[in-house]
Amino acid sequence: MTLFRNILFPVDFSDHSVAMRHDVEFMARTFAAKLTLLHALPPPRGVELLGEGTPAPPEARREAAAHLSEFAASMSLPIAIQTMIVDGDAAGNIVEFAKRHAVDLVMMPTRGFGAFRRFLIGSVTAKVLHDLHCAVWTSAHAELPHGPIPQGIRAILCAVDLTESDEGLIRRAHDLAVFFSARLHLFHAVSSTPLSTEGFNQIDFRHFLLQSTRNAIANLQQHAGTDYPVEVAEGNLIGTLSTAVRQYNADLLVIGRGHLAQPLGQFRTNAHAIVRASPCPVLSF
Repeated sequence: MTLFRNILFPVDFSDHSVAMRHDVEFMARTFAAKLTLLHALPPPRGVELLGEGTPAPPEARREAAAHLSEFAASMSLPIAIQTMIVDGDAAGNIVEFAKRHAVDLVMMPTRGFGAFRRFLIGSVTAKVLHDLHCAVWTSAHAELPHGPIPQGIRAILCAVDLTESDEGLIRRAHDLAVFFSARLHLFHAVSSTPLSTEGFNQIDFRHFLLQSTRNAIANLQQHAGTDYPVEVAEGNLIGTLSTAVRQYNADLLVIGRGHLAQPLGQFRTNAHAIVRASPCPVLSF
């Protein structure tokens, strides 16, 4: 069973953090998880060249600690919430804390709000997605902050990449679907423009490509012990995946980020773009 027992929520006191709080409350309450709020203090002005570890002035630390305690108190949770103030680079501190304290889920906004920011993913979130090996929940990259997410996850879309790690990804998505009593669909996008069609006509090649893809996913499901509906879409990964999320009215998109030592799949190389384009939260492993 996929359970999250130790959640880290980086907080920068922005509107993005306030909006993300609803998702964090939902997950912490659902899994009765330990929750830590972490705030990184930037170095004092004028001393950035001394290094990332330069501590902030005591008064700045006291002010941030008070603000973080107020933020924690505003959360609707029946559990004690740990707060942590650190100095220096936010992304580096998040990654280090998560590894050192056996965090199994980091929850972060994507900073998608505003006329220009809707095209960007925050650099801190991007680095965390790249460097961490634990699960990362990113909020929907919306134009406006969202309110509370539904009091349950009713539909999950799991995007598979046909890499060696997808069997484990399907099992994780299955565990989540069982836990939430949610519908689960699997999704894969294939390019409609082959590199070479030598020996095939266009119709034959399309049939071969789609059938071989479905066979590969069926083989993954057989090894995972599942039998979920599958959609194989033709075209651009980001566009077809976003369309599928809306088509299935998914409350959560599950993808695999992979690790640096693994072969690069299209989700590893497009994780930032997927998060940016998704109309619902993305849980990446």
